[in-house]
Amino acid sequence: MFDTGVSAGDAAGGSAGVDAACARAVDDAVSAGLIGFTARCRVAENIARARVVESVCEVTEIRLAAAEDEGGDPATVMRSVVCEIAAGLNVSQMVARPFVETGSVLDRLPLTAVRFVYGNLDWARTQVIARVLGKACDATIKALEFEAVAAAEVWGPRSLKLELWALWAEYDEEEARAAKGSAVKAARGVSLRCEGDGSSVLKATLTDIEGAEAQALVEEIAGTVCGRDPRPAVQLRADGLLALIHGEHALECACDLGEQCPQFGVADLVDGRRGHLLQIQIDVETLLGLTSTPARLADGTALDAEVARVLAEDARWQALLTELVVALDARNSDSDSTGHGSTGNGSGAEKSGTETPEAKPTDGPEATPTDTPAGGGLRGGIRVPRLIFRGRIRRAATVPARPKRTAGSPNRPPARGKGTASDAARAHAVAVLLAAIGKDPALAAGVFPGGHGGLTAPPPGALTYKPGAEVAARVRMRYRTCTHPGCAVPAARCQLDHIVPFDHDNPARGGWSIETNLHPACGGHHQLKTSKLWTVAYLAGGAILWTSRTGIRSITLPRLGCPAPPRSRKRGRKTVEPEPDIKAPTWWEKHMSTDTPEPTAADQRAAETDAARTRIRLLRRRFREHNTIRKLRKNAEPPPF
Repeated sequence: MFDTGVSAGDAAGGSAGVDAACARAVDDAVSAGLIGFTARCRVAENIARARVVESVCEVTEIRLAAAEDEGGDPATVMRSVVCEIAAGLNVSQMVARPFVETGSVLDRLPLTAVRFVYGNLDWARTQVIARVLGKACDATIKALEFEAVAAAEVWGPRSLKLELWALWAEYDEEEARAAKGSAVKAARGVSLRCEGDGSSVLKATLTDIEGAEAQALVEEIAGTVCGRDPRPAVQLRADGLLALIHGEHALECACDLGEQCPQFGVADLVDGRRGHLLQIQIDVETLLGLTSTPARLADGTALDAEVARVLAEDARWQALLTELVVALDARNSDSDSTGHGSTGNGSGAEKSGTETPEAKPTDGPEATPTDTPAGGGLRGGIRVPRLIFRGRIRRAATVPARPKRTAGSPNRPPARGKGTASDAARAHAVAVLLAAIGKDPALAAGVFPGGHGGLTAPPPGALTYKPGAEVAARVRMRYRTCTHPGCAVPAARCQLDHIVPFDHDNPARGGWSIETNLHPACGGHHQLKTSKLWTVAYLAGGAILWTSRTGIRSITLPRLGCPAPPRSRKRGRKTVEPEPDIKAPTWWEKHMSTDTPEPTAADQRAAETDAARTRIRLLRRRFREHNTIRKLRKNAEPPPF
């Protein structure tokens, strides 16, 4: 690592002779100081970048003014400015062009420009705001810019882009749809770039629906190999894409089992693959056409409400019931279990083929600010959604026609007070709680420091390391992404981490596999937590507190998401079963008496325990095998003449 003259060793000084614990404390203190210094340097870097953009804007204005006097073409002048800036800064035109484009848009975004100039907003987020809101009219910018800047304090660049499009779509659906259509029309296509190191990058720009369909098909064909295939998932997806391009429907398994592989010969079978499966999240008001809240794909991408309504006409639905619970109340230790706030229900739709679809939730009530949380406590608390009930997956149904607007109704609804529009309130509430934790560090232990969720006895499945399917789905639905600050990995692709570690030697003593002790964490951040470089705590309402060894704290609030990713369908080969030996006694004849009645489906449904149902299911399978042998024996008997 390069040396700047500031080193932890110089700052630690005489820590060589102290014990390990003291040395770690000194190292952490030095690291905290260096991180604080880095944050100040980051602000200085943002200010310097703003100065660069300001200078580029000045050059652009000078050249445009000269062109106007001389009757030149503004488009040609802009291209010339890009080339001039690229040559002057010794960068490529691809790097220089955003300086010109973003700088010209910032004239219409005064709040964003001020935050950028004073170093509070970095270049990446400034570009996102300019690229999205730069396509909007002045009235939309005036209504949404404050929320956009507030969202930039909460989200990373990619997540910020998704949230801004969702905010715009709800404020003015028609304008957002037109802007998206223009952007897709201009960018849609396929390009190939050779990297020069033997690899090439294939880039396809598609619509949101087309991209989700393509991803589902690639994931499905990547799942047509057995579990012993040596290729990692990323390579299987690349091979699957090439197979689809060549018109194939399955991959050749590369395991070492040969003909014993359960997927042997699948690539040679007739294509029987189902249609693609997409998961779309939509609240019931949007489904009925009462609001224009955008729907969301499984990765959080905002989807136009009208497009979602069209897809819902040919989709299977699953209804969800949600409620709002108070979060970020430092003095209320059990607000999650009391469930303050109003309740609402929703209905979801998903695009699927002929196979049984995955469960798809709706986007229930989002976070709503409240000045005084129930139960007393900090001002500035908010309410976050919690799932109460998941309904059955139902067949497609007709979506009601969207009500027509009357002549006196406004064309644009007011900016929403929930979801993305509440990012300012969410950021303020988080700041209030972090300040309270700074004054009283005991609050950082969370509301359930024992990992038992306030329960006296473990519920079914709590003492097994791997959570059940229902618990896992509910946890992933509660948090849309990895809960580490700034991480945008969808929860469906994350691991479920035990906040209080699971005790394999004594499960009842350690953290249980329950909703209040689980959260989604991507592989990298899960490893950081396992290595004790970061600690995690569960706060009221499901807020997740991350704390680093250097004392950096960050809080992630729940946001409803889809319960599980589309499952890749692994199709086994059709094997020819050997002819059964009808002379040998069957399992039923060996183990059951002759007067044992046939087990029925009614007996299986009436069983009181899972073990009993499993046993009856096995007996029914054995009886079917026995009955088949009896029929074969009867057919093999000689004729009676």
